[in-house]
Amino acid sequence: MNFSLGRNGTDSQRDDRDRPEGNGRPERGPSRRGTRGTSWWIALIALQSLALFAGWRVLTLGLAAAAVDSDPRAALYWRPGDREALLDASDEMLRKRDVAMAAALARRAMIADPLDGRPYRNLAYIADAAGDRARAKALFGIAKRRSPRDVPTRDKLLEYAVKDEDYPAVFRLVDFQMRIQPQSIATYAGGLVAIAQDPKALKLLSGLLAKRPPWREYFLGAVADLDTDPEAIDSLFASRGSDEPLRGGGTEADLLLQRQMRDARWSNAYITWIGTLTKAQRSALGNIYDGDFRFQPSGRGFDWQLPADGTGYDVVVGSAGKPVNRNVLEVSFDGLPLDYRPVRQRLILGPGRYRFAGMGLATGLSGDGMYWDIACEDGQQRPLMQTKAFVGDMPWQPFATEFEVPAEACPTQWLQLDLALGRLEPQPMEGSAVFSGVTISRTGDAAPASVFNGRVGGDTQLSSANGKPPARLQ
Repeated sequence: MNFSLGRNGTDSQRDDRDRPEGNGRPERGPSRRGTRGTSWWIALIALQSLALFAGWRVLTLGLAAAAVDSDPRAALYWRPGDREALLDASDEMLRKRDVAMAAALARRAMIADPLDGRPYRNLAYIADAAGDRARAKALFGIAKRRSPRDVPTRDKLLEYAVKDEDYPAVFRLVDFQMRIQPQSIATYAGGLVAIAQDPKALKLLSGLLAKRPPWREYFLGAVADLDTDPEAIDSLFASRGSDEPLRGGGTEADLLLQRQMRDARWSNAYITWIGTLTKAQRSALGNIYDGDFRFQPSGRGFDWQLPADGTGYDVVVGSAGKPVNRNVLEVSFDGLPLDYRPVRQRLILGPGRYRFAGMGLATGLSGDGMYWDIACEDGQQRPLMQTKAFVGDMPWQPFATEFEVPAEACPTQWLQLDLALGRLEPQPMEGSAVFSGVTISRTGDAAPASVFNGRVGGDTQLSSANGKPPARLQ
């Protein structure tokens, strides 16, 4: 018996148990390369499926969006739950008077977007057509709360408010709409002028305008352009509370003034224009306004209008130095090619005989000189008066001319300082002419006074100076 612990003993037996069977190589687990390959194919298939779904989704969304306005039913084929397509289809059914289908589509749109008020609007239209006004108003109210900018909803509520003479609601709705959509102002202007004939509505509108909403200027401009009763326009302007400046210059009164002058309502226009003058400016009122040229001309209404364009000359209103010491109008020529526009003022003289007078001089004035004329403001521009020409060198001197305003077809006239042309085309001129103290006075008690019977302003009496020309304008 061998008790040795060598290779053939106990240790050798243990080695035999640990030795693998077969080819002598150790047994391996599953391959890692095979596991990775399977996962990769699974991920690729998932990505391809997701891409196909996304592509289909994009395709159906695109087809639905392309058809939503032109063919809502086609859009619903691609996307049965498309809110806009459901609403458009409901609108189409309303136009075709298919009330049941319109209501069903509106309810489906309501489910698609519970916060959208427009489906309620369509249901309100259906209730209104059925004569259930109480239900219609309630549904329109829900539509307005959920879609406050929906114009058809607000217009229908406005229609209800006007019929019910609920003027506070009218002005709340209009104020909101004109704030969010300034382009709608012209749409509402005519209706507001119409309901403002009711004193209660006019009072509310006046209070709203007094708050100076951002649409005030545009609204008054739209009102001034309306083809409606002129007295209604005058009444609304009179209620606005204040005369605010316009963004482009001038004031709101100019909007009314321009409208009255377009309507040839000369008495109203004159009164409106007087309302734009300061207290000092009103002291210069007369048959001619500011004939002493104390104020810079504005070009508005019945003020002096100085030419804004032309070439070869210059027009200045300002102060002349010693020895005259008064304000004057000066027209000077520079010898360049001449394109002259006359200085002028619109007059409002009633029928009768008048005397036009003033002071003037000429300094080296070439050509045929200059003169004052008055003509009726009608299509024929009938001349009523023409002064002597100021030409060459003429000292500071008075001048006067008598004329008569006819009883017919001459409600307004133009007073102009024009060129005394002895030829068809004006030639370049040099020199200057200066004028001041220009007045028009009535000469006979038998002739009617102006349309204001002489109650507006007065006429300045001429007083000759010392015969010397005033200093040149600085």
